[in-house]
Amino acid sequence: MKKFKNDKMALAIKNRLSNRKKISSIQNIDFMHRKAILNHSVLTNKLYKLFCSNEISVPYIDVILSEFYHGSINGFITQVLPQSIKMKSQIWKFYIKNILEEESRPRLHTLLFRDFLKKFHFNFYPPGNVSDEFVALSKNGYSNDLCYSCGYALAVEVEADYQIYLLKIFLEKMLGEGSLENVVYFTVHLSEDGEEEHANETVRLAEKILCTENDFSRFKKGFYKACDDTKYFLDSIYDKWKDYIFLKLGESYDY
Repeated sequence: MKKFKNDKMALAIKNRLSNRKKISSIQNIDFMHRKAILNHSVLTNKLYKLFCSNEISVPYIDVILSEFYHGSINGFITQVLPQSIKMKSQIWKFYIKNILEEESRPRLHTLLFRDFLKKFHFNFYPPGNVSDEFVALSKNGYSNDLCYSCGYALAVEVEADYQIYLLKIFLEKMLGEGSLENVVYFTVHLSEDGEEEHANETVRLAEKILCTENDFSRFKKGFYKACDDTKYFLDSIYDKWKDYIFLKLGESYDY
């Protein structure tokens, strides 16, 4: 496991990743669920370094939030999952159907995030190339062969719990400690029934479908491709945000 110099990042990894409950008794699957992501650079991408910086006033975070919404939330729910459910595998259809249902409780999660943006008066920008490209990558990940897509989905769900936790920490630095405690989008996703349970469901699916060494190889390949795609997306959001600041303020920001 990598050692992280940033105390906030290290604490987030400990709280949201390192101490996950063991779900699978199958060693290889358990490793992918609880350990594999800990050595991947997705956890220390440029955007997360900003989230974990000591800055308490960050300009134009609306740019970050908008791309995050279009790529990780709205694009996922309205494009990636609906395309994925068209795959022939019945066990995959059932899995995706359950995820879609959970993404609509207690209210469609796209609307929950829009409620949050509205409550705190954040500007909302249309989707750009960054989120569009990530949605295209995610569609391919979730609509590949069954074992590959299962691995891809596991990485997405494992990383998402950490991602939303860091986003909450970042926003509360600027909005005030405890300001997001009753914001439904964050309470839903960071509860034990949120992203963590989605990951557990994916592990249970993996136990049913991974029968051969080749199956596991495809599963593992999908997992790491999702990590790569997510890192690329988050780094790209950071780069777009920096370019926007330079355009608006004529200044270069580096955190």
